[in-house]
Amino acid sequence: MKTSKKYFAGANTGTGFCNYFEHINNPQQDGMLYIMKGGSGTGKSTLMKKAGAYFADKSEIEYFYCSSDPKSLDGVRLKDYNIAILDGTAPHVTEAKMPGITEKIINVGQYIGEGVSKYKTEIADSIAKKAVCFKAAYALIQSAAKLYECNLELFKSFSSEEEIAGTVKAVLAKLKPQTNLTGSTRKLFLTAIGGEGTINLQTDNNYQNTIILNNNPCDASKIMNVLNDQLNRRGYNTISFYNNLCPEILENLYIEEADLFITSKYEPESSENKYTKFIISNIKQIEAIKKQAAGMLEFAKKEHKNIEKYYIENMDFEGLNKLTADLIAEIENRINPTP
Repeated sequence: MKTSKKYFAGANTGTGFCNYFEHINNPQQDGMLYIMKGGSGTGKSTLMKKAGAYFADKSEIEYFYCSSDPKSLDGVRLKDYNIAILDGTAPHVTEAKMPGITEKIINVGQYIGEGVSKYKTEIADSIAKKAVCFKAAYALIQSAAKLYECNLELFKSFSSEEEIAGTVKAVLAKLKPQTNLTGSTRKLFLTAIGGEGTINLQTDNNYQNTIILNNNPCDASKIMNVLNDQLNRRGYNTISFYNNLCPEILENLYIEEADLFITSKYEPESSENKYTKFIISNIKQIEAIKKQAAGMLEFAKKEHKNIEKYYIENMDFEGLNKLTADLIAEIENRINPTP
């Protein structure tokens, strides 16, 4: 079995749901994107799990988890072939740009039975309650983001431009030259706020080669942004991982050809900056608010499960299983074309 990586392609942030689903596939490589359409409980996540398991011996697999419910998949990608399957429904609606050429629509909703219609009132009620839960969660996340932004304002005075440039130069010196003319970057998340709290997938990915910057989040983001630009110019492909509260803040950077993960670790207790006590207090408040937001998202998840159960009761799983087998066979043929 080849290696696998776990990511989030979207996250619940201080600016609302942030969607980087167009970055699941590498835009500079030929490939295919299968976009699934269908409601809750129609088997999209199960289909993707089966596809990932089937191709695990043939390609490195990237799994993209639902930020609100990390037990559910939003996408799966065969990295070696740049072929991906994703959930193209709200809140991360994805449409085909060139249907039949670079994307293909997969309609799992065709297997919903007519019997679901008798639960119209119950489903509508759960949809309404779920919307209120998300509204409350986003109000809390926005509050936490505002406090985080206050910390970023205070962090700006910590490091000089010369210090930042020196760190960039030191990291670049560790990397061999690339033969590619230009590289590209994909934007994703490694952390997300869901019903179970803040989930961090860094440990799951077991990065073997890691550089830890001893800089605060603001300076670390500046360093990684400059690094990312320089690396792409030198032919490296990168993944930029953004902060789940303020998605404009670059939090981690992964250099694919070098298999190198760059992150930062900041301990405000060791700082002598005059704002340290204020920053520490804000961090504690942020964590408390994020827990409250997670509670609201957990309520939303329960309503989502209520919706799913009505559809699961009325799904033609025999038809869905055939669709899954046919899709796997199509991808297999794309990887190994029959003569």
